[in-house]
Amino acid sequence: MTQLDRCKSCCLTCRFSQSLGEPTASPSQADDPFAVQNLIPAGTISLNVAWTESLCDHRHAEDNWHYFLGEALLPHLLHPDQVELCRQIDFLILHKFLAARCSLGASGILHCRIYVIPFDLPNVRGSLRNRDEFSVLKPARACLRNVLPRVVQDMGSWHSDDSVPSTRITKYFLDAKVDNRRLAEIYGSLPSPHLDDISFKACSGKSRNLIQRVLSGRDVDGLRSRLYMYQRRSVSVMLCKELSPSDMPDPVYIPLYGLHGSACYFQPATLEVLRERPMVAPVHGGVLCEELGTGKTVMVLALILATIDQLSQPEESIHDPRPVMTPLAFHYFPQAQFVAARRRAFRKNLASSSPSATHSVPTLLETLLHHIRTNPDGFDLSRRDDWLDDRGLGDVLRLNSPYYLHYEDPLPTASRFRRKTSDNRGPRLVYLTSATLIVVPPNLLLQWDSEIQKHCDGSFLRVLVVRPKDTLPRAKVLASNYDIILMNHDSFAKEEARSDLTEAHTWKMCECPGYRDTRVPNCQCDISTVSSLFQIRWKRLVVDEGHVHGTDKTRISVVANLLSVERRWLVTGTPTTDLLGLSFGSQSELFDEDMDPLYPDTVNGLDNATLPLAEETSDATALAGPRLWGVQDRENLRRLASMIISFLRVPRFTSMRHLFATHVVYPLFRDTGPQPGALQVLVQTMSSIMVRHRIEDIEDEIVLPSLKHETVLLDLDPIVVKSYNALQTVIISNAVDSERTDQDYLFHPQHAAELRLLVENMSQCVSQHLPSYSLNCMLLSRIMFWRVDEDIFNLQELSNNIDPMIQRAKDRNISPDDLRLLCDSKIHIESAINDATWCAIQKYPIPEMPYLVTNIPKTVFSVWSELPKVPLDLTTSSPELSGIMFPYRLNKLRRMLVTRPLISEQDLVFYGLLQAKDDAARIAEFMHTTSAKTKGKKKPSDSRETVKASETARHVMEPDKLEDMRRELQIAASKQTAVDEVPFSREWLVRPQHDAPILLQASPLRDARIVRSRSSKLDYLLRDVISLILTFGSQLSTKIHPQVLQYSTTEKFLIFSKSPLTLAHVADALDVAGVKYLQYTTEVTLRIREQLVTTFETSDTFRVFLMELKHGSRGLNVISASRVIFCEPVWQADVEAQAIKRAHRIGQTKSITVKTLAIRDTFEEIMASRRAELKNQDQRATGLTDDLRMRHFIANPKFLTPTSYTPIILDIPLRSRPSTAELLLSSQPMTLPAVDPAPVDGANDEQISNEPPQKKRVRFG
Repeated sequence: MTQLDRCKSCCLTCRFSQSLGEPTASPSQADDPFAVQNLIPAGTISLNVAWTESLCDHRHAEDNWHYFLGEALLPHLLHPDQVELCRQIDFLILHKFLAARCSLGASGILHCRIYVIPFDLPNVRGSLRNRDEFSVLKPARACLRNVLPRVVQDMGSWHSDDSVPSTRITKYFLDAKVDNRRLAEIYGSLPSPHLDDISFKACSGKSRNLIQRVLSGRDVDGLRSRLYMYQRRSVSVMLCKELSPSDMPDPVYIPLYGLHGSACYFQPATLEVLRERPMVAPVHGGVLCEELGTGKTVMVLALILATIDQLSQPEESIHDPRPVMTPLAFHYFPQAQFVAARRRAFRKNLASSSPSATHSVPTLLETLLHHIRTNPDGFDLSRRDDWLDDRGLGDVLRLNSPYYLHYEDPLPTASRFRRKTSDNRGPRLVYLTSATLIVVPPNLLLQWDSEIQKHCDGSFLRVLVVRPKDTLPRAKVLASNYDIILMNHDSFAKEEARSDLTEAHTWKMCECPGYRDTRVPNCQCDISTVSSLFQIRWKRLVVDEGHVHGTDKTRISVVANLLSVERRWLVTGTPTTDLLGLSFGSQSELFDEDMDPLYPDTVNGLDNATLPLAEETSDATALAGPRLWGVQDRENLRRLASMIISFLRVPRFTSMRHLFATHVVYPLFRDTGPQPGALQVLVQTMSSIMVRHRIEDIEDEIVLPSLKHETVLLDLDPIVVKSYNALQTVIISNAVDSERTDQDYLFHPQHAAELRLLVENMSQCVSQHLPSYSLNCMLLSRIMFWRVDEDIFNLQELSNNIDPMIQRAKDRNISPDDLRLLCDSKIHIESAINDATWCAIQKYPIPEMPYLVTNIPKTVFSVWSELPKVPLDLTTSSPELSGIMFPYRLNKLRRMLVTRPLISEQDLVFYGLLQAKDDAARIAEFMHTTSAKTKGKKKPSDSRETVKASETARHVMEPDKLEDMRRELQIAASKQTAVDEVPFSREWLVRPQHDAPILLQASPLRDARIVRSRSSKLDYLLRDVISLILTFGSQLSTKIHPQVLQYSTTEKFLIFSKSPLTLAHVADALDVAGVKYLQYTTEVTLRIREQLVTTFETSDTFRVFLMELKHGSRGLNVISASRVIFCEPVWQADVEAQAIKRAHRIGQTKSITVKTLAIRDTFEEIMASRRAELKNQDQRATGLTDDLRMRHFIANPKFLTPTSYTPIILDIPLRSRPSTAELLLSSQPMTLPAVDPAPVDGANDEQISNEPPQKKRVRFG
């Protein structure tokens, strides 16, 4: 049966004509560009109509279907919502966006064939590109947004055959199904890198061989380490991006397919459809954003070594021929390009200055010198340095550096009317180089240097490490003598001060005499006012932690933009806030949901039934409609745009800087959700610049060790409970007295910022300008570890006001619950201010952690204890308990026993009195520093804590600490370079001159022990690490938990806290326990911080690393640690994961155990619980202050009731066997040399210098 036989839309006249053999179809015009065979068959749209023969227009199109006449159909449509659709199709047909044909099916449904007219349709004389924006294009885009997603691809509808069953899954030309993936999910699902056939085939034969060599698994010359297969794939893709000259597909166009499989290309923002795939200029670089800990550094080094001899090429210019020259070629070679360059450069004074008139034919040696320097790839000069030096050619070759002349203006013309431009400035000489410039964060400079030495052959690679105060070499030396220039962000940014490129333009050409008896100039010319970095055309720029280029306003970005670079790479695992490479792998995400508590009888946390549910988007809600992109998404895309446009300079987006916003960003932010195809454009754009493997593809080759993460719930020490409850009274009195409504209330909308700041700074000790009540409320978080307050939390004032406050509450008829809270507050206030021990600890001038000590003679304790007369807590005291001491004097007392193990009790008393005088001076200096820090500040409440944290951190920079670090580095170096492998022992360093255990039997402090601190978190932490002192042979109490014995010889600890004061308390505790540690905080100078990681990674002595949480996301490699402890819960999953990634990365061979310490029945337990619930969700959608459970808990404070607290007994001997370092000091006086508390940067450089010896061999690039 023919098409006409099935067409029910024909009238009787048309059918009769057909039966007579008369043609009813319009003849096909072979030269008609709009014939349907030239268009894209998209699919069909079906309309429900009440058909009558009067609608027949008595003619058929070339496909034997009727022409679509929308206006005629309007009265016969059965569904009113199809009226506007018909009008839109009519408008699109009128203005040549679509062609449509229709036919009535047997079931009475009108099937409309939709043909898309591509914008690049040939033979239309550009008419489709020149349509009016406001009268045609803008309304057409609105119509296309509605029409194209309705086009169905179904063969039955296409042939108007209703008997053909439709496919079970409806296929659309433009799929508009809801895609609610977040930006982080899109990033995590980007396709793993693979070689593009077009780009690979466009590479030269030599480049293809190089890429295949890397991909096939053969060794990269100069690389000691063997790459995993996924690393080889990444390096090969990076090589292809750098070396391929072919254009790449335009990422803002997505492929769509017609009904018969023919491809077209669609732009979701403009709704353009093209038949030919649009191609754009490639970007020679990108973002290496592999998962954290998967070896990005070694990938970069492999890329550098694979292309070590390739020379950068002059910056492209349309109007300016820029031949690659050398001093020999420029001055003497007769080739036309060099003659033209001389004439142009010397035209100001051709007769006197140009040597062109005296040039001669170059010798064979001169020709070779030029060719080798301008085409070094393949000569492998690094293996021929000695041969060249023996023949006296090494220096000559180095002096003949390649360069080009960079003119800013077009070539001069003969026109006398030519307008004068900047031509008078002359050219700028730009050196070409085979070197790579690597810019890293300040704290990673030493680590990168170490990684280079570990992974690369030192004789093959020449590295210049630019330290903070170093001066850059001359541009010619920098370009010729090194393969890698390594510098930090700060040093790089400082070069902005010498970035005026106009000063590098000059007509003065080099006239230096030849070197020895050659014609190669021994050039000493230098432009000192312009940084060497800007006088070089760099082959490659690599910026580690490249997310700093998420803005183009920083000095680093400004300098990077000014540099002339051929290939640009950003290296980062976290390109933006939400683009995070933080997966632990399927084999490693082992979270302990039971929160393995310290006390088995209290496993369960708070009753969640008593708390309201947070307003969170469930999966069911997400499926109900499209997710609207928000402010955080826009900020992430803005940072991504800055990287693409300003740093990488992707030609497609750099030529039209608004293009990223209009074609990538705006389609994602429609009021009804992202436009169809908008997410695919974003995926294609990200894939075009990012080199990143999916975690499952990496796990095909390597699986990181397992990771167990558990939350440990602890109870507060009774004395800390008093502090906690005291602060709760402040919040309760504020809430009740303000009736939870007026502007004094903490949760009043006016204080939203203060509340957010309060919660975000939990467990920190940073002064914030909050209302007094909220400042005190913020102190609640500090109590979780330890916190004192010299004003005892304003309890005396509250005590005076509590009775009137209760009376006012009664007069206002407040709720019974609030009245009960006020009455309980009075009880807790009186309990605290009547506790002499608690008050004495709060008022001690220096905020230190108190320790309970035992078996110290009363006469000795009375002079050595800071609080000798403070009564003991009867509930925790024992007959042997001496009282409270602070760590400063405890350490002094330990040192006394080391230097004088046979000291008598009388002498101990004498030295104790002297120590009291020394302490008085220390306290006076401390208070003076505190006063200076708080001068001019409105809220000096926590100044003591700030000074205390700074004071403890500076201990890392004391001479004896630096000496310990230097000794450990020397030991590590000797172990690494030892020829004979022998068991390593420290006994040879210093042999004890006395048997300490026997001598201690006669000491009056032989039985003295440190029982515990008053912080349950600190005691738990110490219990985990205390076994480390077994290394020195001390006799620990049998009360120490048995499991710690397994950590003593192999495990290292990485301890994080947001609060520097918390780390200060941990540092004091480790000193008291005799455990060696390192501390990585902001207060430690950069120069020392650089050495800390290396020391910790190589040392057998330092087994504990204390680190501020904010430094845990800076790319540090600490794989020697296998146990990670967080002193408080971390709300931001990305921050926590990045900190864990310091240890959980490639190279780690041990299972990782992570513990988060939290206090039971406080917001810390709620936070840990909510984190577990939200771990698979986007926490950035719900901030900590926006989470209803957290808000409810903070807004409804409750007192902690006294419980049967079971403390952790540490029972540490006051004096164990002396460590090696202490034995070294045993013959010295007790008083240590004075140390400047704030040493000048670099003052201690010589003490900890670990720079490798300078290499003598020189290779030319």
